[in-house]
Amino acid sequence: MRSELALNEIFKGKPPSPDALAENFEREVAKLKLKVCDVEGRVESAAKSFQVSTRMASLSAAWQSAKVVRTREKISFFFGVMSLVFSALLFGLAPQ
Repeated sequence: MRSELALNEIFKGKPPSPDALAENFEREVAKLKLKVCDVEGRVESAAKSFQVSTRMASLSAAWQSAKVVRTREKISFFFGVMSLVFSALLFGLAPQ
């Protein structure tokens, strides 16, 4: 709105006031800084998402490796057997 007033002053032949010019200049500089920060933020977020995706891919590959699968199956088998033993022990100690 003030920029319209400044343009109207220019077209009327009156030079715009220095205060109006300084205010418009500061506003435009602030907008430019916001745009630059937004672009930098997008670049940083894209780089972070790329890092996360590469970490997830390597973790997924490691999780599916034969060594990890065997260990995971051994642990699940152990806890399955222990839950059966524990429930049999509970039924044996208190049969009511």
